[in-house]
Amino acid sequence: MKPEAIQKLATLETLMRSPIYWDGEERGELNVLDLLIAENFVTPTDPKFAIYDWECLEERGCIIEEYNPGDRDNVLDEATQELRETIYREVLDILKSELTEVVGLEFSCKKRKDYFDYSEGLFSFYAILGKTKNHDWICVMPTLPREVTFYFEDYLEEEYLENELVLPSQDSETHAKTLALCDRLQKTLDRLPVISIYGYYGGGYDYRYNHRILCEASSNRSTAFQNALIKAGALEIRAFENINENLWNLKVAEFFNSDTFPYLFLYRISLWDRDYIYVWGLASDVDWIGWQTGLDFEYNP
Repeated sequence: MKPEAIQKLATLETLMRSPIYWDGEERGELNVLDLLIAENFVTPTDPKFAIYDWECLEERGCIIEEYNPGDRDNVLDEATQELRETIYREVLDILKSELTEVVGLEFSCKKRKDYFDYSEGLFSFYAILGKTKNHDWICVMPTLPREVTFYFEDYLEEEYLENELVLPSQDSETHAKTLALCDRLQKTLDRLPVISIYGYYGGGYDYRYNHRILCEASSNRSTAFQNALIKAGALEIRAFENINENLWNLKVAEFFNSDTFPYLFLYRISLWDRDYIYVWGLASDVDWIGWQTGLDFEYNP
């Protein structure tokens, strides 16, 4: 880290416990994919296991088996299952023939220090990430559930709640062949009928979400993944100028609201019934410091 970032981190350590930092000189540009890898959310695997996980979700019709409502109305008949298997084989064949590098990625909190084995029903999801022959990137992942209520106004000044949401970025450098490949994959995936998947059901919640598979392309690996995660409903990014001074720690808010931080932003990463919140301030031209917290869904029927 650069000296000015080290100094700011040292100050933050006097104001709160366990601040986080991103050493841009060592790790490169901060992005959500590399952050998830660094934070032990990611396990590489074979792409076929990603597709197998999607098929298992579709067959059971609920996020995890222990919350199966029993009388669910989304049971797939044999013909539908066979159709989906055929389409997934087509997708896997396209990926293997058109990409020079392709890997499955499992995302969960099981390898993190804050994980405890409270249940066999730990949520995870899988994505596929691959490099094209012209060095662009393709990311394929399912839409994802989100049941945690998060109040941005607890972190941000109210005037920044609406106009600072970061949307999927358009990449003018992505090759036309890559965009055509992404379109081909998406059209193939769109032949899979949307399935309504159960989350926490009963007790007044009755949560369901529409499961489908998305494909995103970019000239940049991290951007392809970030855009897919945003469209899947599992990532929100908000840039802002000031932290709400009603934050749990006024001194931390005042520190980040000082002129020494030219850019502030927040990641909200949702893993169904748990949110991970990362708040970042630019501490040098390449380094970031901030803090991380988690929010859990509270089932209270």
